[in-house]
Amino acid sequence: HILQDTMGHILGEEREKIAIQCHYETDFATEEHYRLMSILKNLVMNAAEAIQSGRGTGAIWVEEHLVGEDLVFTVQDNGPGISRAEQKKIFDPFYTSRNTNTNWGMGLYYVRQIVKSHLGHMQIKSAEGKGSTFIVMLPRYVPGRQKNQGGRDET
Repeated sequence: HILQDTMGHILGEEREKIAIQCHYETDFATEEHYRLMSILKNLVMNAAEAIQSGRGTGAIWVEEHLVGEDLVFTVQDNGPGISRAEQKKIFDPFYTSRNTNTNWGMGLYYVRQIVKSHLGHMQIKSAEGKGSTFIVMLPRYVPGRQKNQGGRDET
């Protein structure tokens, strides 16, 4: 499953300080497995970095489930949260609130581009001192299904 594949490669030595819990309802077909792994990797790494910049230990919850025909990924952390002002900038290319020697500020911009290229949507729920939740909604890929001229699915 994509969550197991991705989580196994992400934190490395930081795994001892940050607990990751994963829940998924179903496996799914995708034409671009590596891009979805990239979405999850970026969101989980950002959550881990946020936790480390705060108290140093914490937890990340990753969930995947179906809502109608959409595949929904949720990445939630108990880090320091993101202010409303910063939430307006975090998807901008080259924006970072961290050390620019090690972070170029392209992760969330890249995630958003992948989500858009899959005709999906992305939301953030966050408050300072209360952690952050990123929600990614993607239309589920069904092999053999195509869109007709009216935009409706056909099999």
